[in-house]
Amino acid sequence: MVFQPLFLNKNKGFTLAELLISTAIITILLAFSFWAYQSKGQGGVALERSSNLVIARVENTKEMAISTREIYGIVPSGGYGINFSLSNPYIFRIFADCNGNHILDLSGNLCNSHPELIEEVSLEKGVKIISASANILNITFEPPSPKVFFYTAATEISSPRVYVDLVFENQPSFSRKIYFDKSGLVYEQ
Repeated sequence: MVFQPLFLNKNKGFTLAELLISTAIITILLAFSFWAYQSKGQGGVALERSSNLVIARVENTKEMAISTREIYGIVPSGGYGINFSLSNPYIFRIFADCNGNHILDLSGNLCNSHPELIEEVSLEKGVKIISASANILNITFEPPSPKVFFYTAATEISSPRVYVDLVFENQPSFSRKIYFDKSGLVYEQ
């Protein structure tokens, strides 16, 4: 018997059975990954974008306070803030705290004859706020450091950390909790 190295073997290629088995394995893996993407993809991606939007807008609001940005020709005495309300769970609001009470005042023209509300930001379609540290949560950043305040509709929250829960409506198992602390850190879990 003569020994021949494998690379000199004249039978090159795959058998039909090997091709069919490998094609079946690839098809099963693709089908499973497509199913996993479909079940998590829509809700997971929308939730991820909404969570990133909240964090980015909070950081932007904090920057507005640190830089003592003017709005309507004045620097708001209370800085800038974010308002979350469970009564309208599909949006959050950015505001200028012109009267220094650390809450969003929707009545009146407190900022040089303009309202405190700067912008209403919509969450991704299907994503909503389901809970927070309070039914109405105001987070304000007062310049220059910034000093961080947590308020409900009328009273200060003494806790060093507050949170907002986001959930995808059609798949409640998909949720994100965004934390805010007195040092100005914003993070999610």
